[in-house]
Amino acid sequence: MNDLKPLFPRSIANLRDLGGLPATQGRVVRSRQLLRSSALVHLPSATLDNLTHAVGQATYVDLRTDREIDRDGGPTALVARGWRWHRNPLRDDDLRADGECRTAVSRYTAAATAVAEQLEAGPVLVACSLGKDRTGMVIALLLHWLGVSADRVAADYAASNAHLSAGRHLLPKRWRDEHAEIRPVTAAKCHNVLAAAPARPGIVAKVAAELLAVPPVSVYG
Repeated sequence: MNDLKPLFPRSIANLRDLGGLPATQGRVVRSRQLLRSSALVHLPSATLDNLTHAVGQATYVDLRTDREIDRDGGPTALVARGWRWHRNPLRDDDLRADGECRTAVSRYTAAATAVAEQLEAGPVLVACSLGKDRTGMVIALLLHWLGVSADRVAADYAASNAHLSAGRHLLPKRWRDEHAEIRPVTAAKCHNVLAAAPARPGIVAKVAAELLAVPPVSVYG
C-alpha cells in the first residue's frame, strides 16, 4: 500500500517525499512540499547540492534535542545553501502500545501543528535522528489531518523499517555497528496514536489548499 519511493537512496538514509499520497476529496499531496528524513548532517557537499536542487531552499524542521545536536551537529551546510533551520525538540519517548500516553500525543500534536505553520512559507523537510519515531508520528498526524487514509499513513510510518535497513550504511557510525539496536516501528502503534489524535487544527485547513492538488488525468484512460 505504501507506494512512496526513497529520494537519493544511495546518499541519504530514510529520505522520502510524501508527494503523491491520495488525500481528501480526490486530491493528492503535492510533490516536493512535505518530506521526511533522518538527520541531514555530515553529508557530502554534492548530496546537499542535489537535494537543494530537487527541493529548493526549504525549511528543515529539526526534532532533535540539544544533546543530539551537540553530539551530531546541526545542518550548517544546508543553512549556508539558503535553507531555514527551525528547531522543535522532542524527546524520543516510546509511546505506549495502547496509544494512551496523552502527554506525548499532545507534544506530537503541537509539533505537527508547528510544521503546518512552516508549510505556509514553502517546502518543509522533517527529521529527527533516524527519521522513524518522532518524525514518523509528526508526519502521521499531518497526513491524517490532510485526509490520507489511516492505512496509508500507517504504511508510510512502518516503511521506515525497510528504508533504514537498506540505508543503514549511510547513518552515523554508532548506528552502523551491527550491535547497535534500531528498534522497529509498527503500524499498530501509528493506528493507536491516530485514534487519539485531536481534530484538525485550523492552520492545516489553511495550508491544505496549497499542499493538496488534483491529480492529472491520464489521456489514455
